[in-house]
Amino acid sequence: NLAPNTTYTRYATAFTDYSDSLPSNPVSTHTLANLPGAAANTFTSVAAASLSLNWSAGEPANPSYTNYEVNRSTDINFGINVSTSYVAAISSAPAGLAPNTTYYFRVRAINLDNLPTDFAPVVSTATLAVDPVSPSFAQVSSASFSFNWNVADNPPLTRYIAEISTDNFATLTRSSSTLNTGAGFTGLSANTLYYARARAQNHNGQDTSFTAVITTVTTTAPPLNASVPFTNLSANALTFNWAAGGNSAGTNYNPEISTNSDFSAPISSDVTTNLNYVFTGLSVNTTYYAHIRALGAGGLASLYSSPVVSTVTLALAPATAATPFAEVFASSFTFSWENGGNPTGTLYTAEISKDGFVSVSSAIQTSALSAAFSALAANTIYQARVRAVNFAGVPGQYSSPIVSTATAISAPVNVPVPFLSLSAGGFTFSWGNGGNAAGTNYN
Repeated sequence: NLAPNTTYTRYATAFTDYSDSLPSNPVSTHTLANLPGAAANTFTSVAAASLSLNWSAGEPANPSYTNYEVNRSTDINFGINVSTSYVAAISSAPAGLAPNTTYYFRVRAINLDNLPTDFAPVVSTATLAVDPVSPSFAQVSSASFSFNWNVADNPPLTRYIAEISTDNFATLTRSSSTLNTGAGFTGLSANTLYYARARAQNHNGQDTSFTAVITTVTTTAPPLNASVPFTNLSANALTFNWAAGGNSAGTNYNPEISTNSDFSAPISSDVTTNLNYVFTGLSVNTTYYAHIRALGAGGLASLYSSPVVSTVTLALAPATAATPFAEVFASSFTFSWENGGNPTGTLYTAEISKDGFVSVSSAIQTSALSAAFSALAANTIYQARVRAVNFAGVPGQYSSPIVSTATAISAPVNVPVPFLSLSAGGFTFSWGNGGNAAGTNYN
């Protein structure tokens, strides 16, 4: 039951039943120290370049004057990079350490005769990493960017956590764990504001503070052609439609149309945040080419949509001519109309009917403003109408009102046997209708 690491002095006397001798010269020795024990918190105040190592005085406890030998190494076997210190305390605070480095420690007690105990079990921890600095963006496109930072004094194999957000980290959009000094983010939304930050993590999984938050805006992406690029087509207007192509809501778009496929003379719209635009005041039966681009931050524009799409405005209804019929004969006539505002080269389909267009008797397609109908029935009322067909083959409205005329009568013709039922008092005189319609009166 002696105390550890304590000086004990002994001497001896001889004695008989009658008396004792004088004591011998005293002799002294020191008990061994006890093996250091574990502290409640082995490591405290861990920083990037320093820490505190703690242990207990053992059981029973070594006296306060006991010296301890502390070995530190980056090798668990203490074969290299061994640093030794001696303290008369139950803690050690080494400084000048490397950031994010795992250090191994072992401690033993030394008694007053400089006799050491065995080493207590090896303990280890990693110093903290140093905060990354100088965050920046590179290679910003419509769907990706690189987020980079400087590593300060952190060693290779330090882990970094990079994070991005679209709402200043009220929510997290994406994160990346990497051993590099930058992270690439893909699959992003075009023309969108992104916030970014990064922090380092030491080998124990302890995080540093984040870098300052920085922002960038992804570039705009070329809009895509809609499955139906043109709607509400009329003679003087159209609606041009497109798809966002990955651009965020609220992106500005600049649609253009032109009568030239190379857009050498574009008709530009105002900027719009919609996915369609109505063009008015257009020319009748005219081919228009259309494309669209997105406008990003600072007005930086994307490429135009591809391929260019085109359509043709509708033709107008032809106008009724002042004299719609000419050269009216028993078997033919010429039907005329006015262009109604359609350009030269417009095709027209002229139609005639004998029953109010329950059926069509004949139709002629022409780029002229008249059509000559032949092989008609004599003395027959014909109705006539016409409509224009645009250059895409889409017919417009019919002329209004429907006009009509009657073909002329033709001379009846003699038949091979003009007289029948011949008698002393009479006969029947017969003839051919000569092409006149049923119901024609003859004299």
